[in-house]
Amino acid sequence: MDHRDLGRGLCHLSCGRPNPTTHHCFGRIVWWSYIERLQVQIKLAVAVSGWLKLVLDVSWSWIALAFFGCSVLLLAEKLALHPVAIRFHQKALADRLAENQLALRALDRLS
Repeated sequence: MDHRDLGRGLCHLSCGRPNPTTHHCFGRIVWWSYIERLQVQIKLAVAVSGWLKLVLDVSWSWIALAFFGCSVLLLAEKLALHPVAIRFHQKALADRLAENQLALRALDRLS
């Protein structure tokens, strides 16, 4: 057994094939490291997902509460301003009706 056989034996042990090329061996190592990284990322996502859901639920409840509070505030403002607007328009319309009646009487006298 010379030094070339030792290299083949090591590659044979790491790749599981007799006499593989170095490129093929390297490809399997890269693929294996990719799979391991993917497994770690999946495990991390699964471990964190419960806490992430809790944080998102709490934040969405605060956002929904803020929207509800703003809606109640806008409703109260509209309900408070509605009678004021009605009175203002009634008063403005009453002044115009009185002016129009005066103008109609004047036109009746002139004709």
